[in-house]
Amino acid sequence: MGGIRKSDAGSTTNIQFASVKLSRPLWNIAKSLPPNPKVERKVKKPHRIPVPHLTDEQAKDVIRRHLTGVPYRILADQTGFSEGNIRAICQGVNRSHLLREVEMEPKQMMGGK
Repeated sequence: MGGIRKSDAGSTTNIQFASVKLSRPLWNIAKSLPPNPKVERKVKKPHRIPVPHLTDEQAKDVIRRHLTGVPYRILADQTGFSEGNIRAICQGVNRSHLLREVEMEPKQMMGGK
């Protein structure tokens, strides 16, 4: 339904479009007509409003500050994200690669001396 199909397996003279059969000459005329503005598709608006995300650098900063002893609630108030989101980032549930990178930073500094 809604697609273009040949009415018979070997026939090319009749074309069925949305349950309307057109002969080949009528089909060619219909294709050459300009599009009807009443029928044109309109761009749909997204259902959800885009939510800002923490960048990787901001998330690393949140992890560093938590490792120094700042509670989740204060970090949540400062960043504007939920306490659960901040906790998930700091515990490595979300973006665990950032937690590993932050944990490796002091070891890299000590090894370089």
